[in-house]
Amino acid sequence: MATAAAEAVAIPVEEELKRAAEKMENNFSKIKTKIHRYPSIFRSLISTDDRYFVPRAVAIGPYHHGAPHLKEAEEVKRAAAYYFCGESGHSVEEAYQRILLVVAEARSCYVDDDTVASIGEGDFAAIMFHDGCFFLQYIICSTDDIAPSLESWFNSNDASMERDIFLLENQLPWVVLDALMTFRSVPVGEFISQESTSFDAYTDLEK
Repeated sequence: MATAAAEAVAIPVEEELKRAAEKMENNFSKIKTKIHRYPSIFRSLISTDDRYFVPRAVAIGPYHHGAPHLKEAEEVKRAAAYYFCGESGHSVEEAYQRILLVVAEARSCYVDDDTVASIGEGDFAAIMFHDGCFFLQYIICSTDDIAPSLESWFNSNDASMERDIFLLENQLPWVVLDALMTFRSVPVGEFISQESTSFDAYTDLEK
């Protein structure tokens, strides 16, 4: 009887351990594409505040989504999505449906912490869609004409934006941008290469 009871307990325990091992292997296989978070101990070693980790103007991706000081940009993102789709000649529905096709893969690129886990599937897809359109519109603004109101917001927040888009915890998976660029070609690689040559995280920290 004791042996049978032990075997009954062992089976679910083994399954639980197997799931944990499979999850770890899956995470390891995606280590090169993961958008990581700084360990808390690094934050205290690098800085007495979060200036190197928390965006100033806009949250890109889920890690800092919903932060009170970034709320203004959320409405701007929606406008950017509207303009991006309109200027591409495709409907918002078409672009959003394309994001839905890759949203599961996009979610797997983030660390599954409490912040990400608390975001429902629909809300996560909306974040990918709005943030992707916003980011691409920001790049388009550097080479082409866009809606004057959107251009004005980008220009007035340009110093913060230049820093925000390079923060480790403020990134989008390439699969999201790639999906949106099926509707409109945007020189993302060229833009990042050019901007990175002048990026300096240690300047203008108090502005």
